[in-house]
Amino acid sequence: MSDPEGIRKLEAILAADVAGYSRLMQDDDEATVATLEIYRAIFREKIQAYRGRVVDMVGDSVLAVFDAATGAVRAAFDIQAVLAERNEMLPETRRMRFRIGVNLGEVIERPDGTVYGDGVNVAARLEGIADPGGVTVSGTVFDQVKNRLHVGFDFIGEQQVKNIAELVRAYRVVAEGIPTSKAPLLEFHKRKVRRVLLGAGAVVAAGALTGGWLWSRTRQHAQAANNRIAVLPFTNISADTKDEYFADGMTEELISRLSQIRELEVIARTSVMQYKGKSKSVADIGQELNVQSVLEGSVRRAGDKLRITAQLVNTANQGHLWSENYDREVKDVFAIQSDIAQRIAQALKVRLGAHELGRLEKHGTDNLEAHNAYLLGRHEFNKFTEEGFNRSVSYYQQAIQLDPSYALAYSGLADAYHLLGGWGYLPSGQAIPQSKKAAQKALELDSAIGDALATLAYVRAWYDRDLAGAEADFRQALELSPNPRTQFLWGLYLEFTGRAEDSIREIKRARDLDPLSMIINANVGLAYYCARQYDKAIDEYRRVLQLDPNFVPAHWWLGLVYAQRKMNDEALSEARKGAELVKTGLWREAYLGYLSAISGSREEALQALQRLQQITRGQTANQYWVGFVHLGLGDKERAIQAFQVSLDEPSEVSMWLKVMPFLDPIRSDPRYIGMLKKLGLEK
Repeated sequence: MSDPEGIRKLEAILAADVAGYSRLMQDDDEATVATLEIYRAIFREKIQAYRGRVVDMVGDSVLAVFDAATGAVRAAFDIQAVLAERNEMLPETRRMRFRIGVNLGEVIERPDGTVYGDGVNVAARLEGIADPGGVTVSGTVFDQVKNRLHVGFDFIGEQQVKNIAELVRAYRVVAEGIPTSKAPLLEFHKRKVRRVLLGAGAVVAAGALTGGWLWSRTRQHAQAANNRIAVLPFTNISADTKDEYFADGMTEELISRLSQIRELEVIARTSVMQYKGKSKSVADIGQELNVQSVLEGSVRRAGDKLRITAQLVNTANQGHLWSENYDREVKDVFAIQSDIAQRIAQALKVRLGAHELGRLEKHGTDNLEAHNAYLLGRHEFNKFTEEGFNRSVSYYQQAIQLDPSYALAYSGLADAYHLLGGWGYLPSGQAIPQSKKAAQKALELDSAIGDALATLAYVRAWYDRDLAGAEADFRQALELSPNPRTQFLWGLYLEFTGRAEDSIREIKRARDLDPLSMIINANVGLAYYCARQYDKAIDEYRRVLQLDPNFVPAHWWLGLVYAQRKMNDEALSEARKGAELVKTGLWREAYLGYLSAISGSREEALQALQRLQQITRGQTANQYWVGFVHLGLGDKERAIQAFQVSLDEPSEVSMWLKVMPFLDPIRSDPRYIGMLKKLGLEK
């Protein structure tokens, strides 16, 4: 019986990526990309030569499948031999060394040629533990090829792989009795390497931005899921209660550092801060967040002295995996954070690459006053209020004055201005250019700050309407910082550009890392709504409202779904619940007006429209909401006119014109298509 998701096959899987890729890109991105294109061509030639098929090849990742294990291992060995010779032509700092893993196992092949399943997960894990320039194979591959190839194998132990009940035997491929550089297979390369390299320039990676990149992200997610960890809010035990921000900053910075480790999944700050001041058991927290371990601790600061305690606890049996007390000076806080992160990796048996160690040991500033101002900025920003955002701007600017090269402070400033503009606290024309400028400065100072790149991608998509540039930035940001915020923004981008299923998957992945975030949970429902999967959307919104009955957007968005299902009484009920929780404001009048109109309560809708028109008078972008209510009232002409006016000023809401189901009544109007073209959403 065939699998409904694809065809199941037994195949040899080759997975590869570049060791230290982030460092290479940071040092010289243009040279790295040029070298990578040449090396991709070598991969393609060798994979095809041994009757393999490239499934995906994007970024620094390669996935290929073979009918036979011998072909996969020969291709892997040949590739590494050619690349070793090629690297000899480059300076040591520019050499690009791939890690390759090979497994023989079952995969599911979809009609579009992509593959997934346990066999792929094992290959990805083997690639992760391979040496740079080396090949690691599974026991199933070793059993097939041990007497067929002129290479040797070193047994390197049994490996734990997520969702695989048995440990996986792993072997390192070596040349028999002689150095790899003199192995018999290299004689083949000496005759052909020049032709390969000369031909490589003609190869273009046109498919690199499609399904291959998706596999790379899925591979990283599968690797990391074996070690899920939550950093619980560190307790402030300082004599001064005002030092609360410092303890919260320690929590947030440890989350950020641990997120740099490729094989860890780290729960987001939004979710872990729900446990601040609460006495839930580690077992309960582990179950609620679906994590295998939690880090908890305390901070005491007295003058320039600092005492930090930290302990890593197994959520299943409450056993201590590691603990440490640090009695240091405040200036040592970065070294303490780095040490904690590395000790956690050791305790969880996570292998750290050189680039990961570099990121763990890196800190943004040597100026402790600037760092303190930055922590105060984060503390205010995380209040998610207008006053908090404004105060965070002041603190970030103070940090920048103290240290003009403090890239993280610029990144924080970009976030603050982004939400001040996006949430309507400042005119977008004033706030968004400031956000963009700060993000660009952060990246100028440190090109590896994925959060700043995600903010820049967001601005390019929603305000610059540069969709191609935004997508490229999002993809790179996800490689640098695959955290829930970046994941969530990427999912929203996929949503408004019309890639419904991809959007649902990516926003769900963000929720997986931030399960208690109300806005991310609500946007899973919105993604289903835009995909016209209304029953699933209703289920999601009911779930959100069980978690927080007072979360207003869930009431309004659930009302939209009910309206599409012609459940008018339920739609109007949700509109009124939201209006009761929020007594005034643009969103209140817009949703109350639309849902009242669509439900037949015309007089209530007209009153809401009148209040909305007063709020939005002179605000070009917000005419979108006026059009929204006119559409509910059945006045298509006024709705279209209002939507057209709103496009004269870049805004977030206008970018949703392509996918929102409530717009179905005007989709056949030529002016609607014209609006999509103006936004870059249609050609």
